[in-house]
Amino acid sequence: MNKTIDIKEEERNESVKLAGILINLYDQRINIHKQGIRRINRLLEYFKTQKIVNDDAVLFKTMIRNLVDVKKASGNHLPVCIDKPRSDSTLEFIEVCKEILEQIS
Repeated sequence: MNKTIDIKEEERNESVKLAGILINLYDQRINIHKQGIRRINRLLEYFKTQKIVNDDAVLFKTMIRNLVDVKKASGNHLPVCIDKPRSDSTLEFIEVCKEILEQIS
């Protein structure tokens, strides 16, 4: 997130807008992941108040969890959507794609 903001500020390109933040490799059992989500939410709100990012930037609701399906698909050199089309991982990718399309339209 900081790198994206640095690039935007360096280039002073007002046409570059942050649509949202996508969390991946998420494991809800790990406390530091939960803390990280809260920190990202606070930073996003702070960046909005400072006009560093646009007001409609979001933390996408769908998070890509750290599931074995993605690892197996990667080992098979395939996207998880092809390797395991009915897996929870595939459904998460579909949901986040819907969110992204809704956000940018």
